[in-house]
Amino acid sequence: MSKGVRGVRIYEEQFGSTLRIFDTASIRSVRQPMLPYAFLKKQQIAASLDYFENRIAGDELMRVSMREYKLGKRRTKPPHATLPYTRTAGIEASRLNALALARKSGSVTPH
Repeated sequence: MSKGVRGVRIYEEQFGSTLRIFDTASIRSVRQPMLPYAFLKKQQIAASLDYFENRIAGDELMRVSMREYKLGKRRTKPPHATLPYTRTAGIEASRLNALALARKSGSVTPH
């Protein structure tokens, strides 16, 4: 399963280990093989992949995370965030906002 997976760190913790994958392509490649073994995190993994693949907005991902936290399937409370966009739309909105701010400050001039 680890063949070709980049950006991975394993953290040893009090009650087990945490696998963190920082590369989106690698996250996609390990999703299917991991799901049968992800008893507690199955819904969170599925929702995260739906977000990465632009099937749901970030708000829905946060709702799933909060529900899982309330059910005891997540140790840490998810951050309060308003993410009304899919991942790609959010990245584009952020880019356009940064460009508008840069133009307003005069650090970027239109061509």
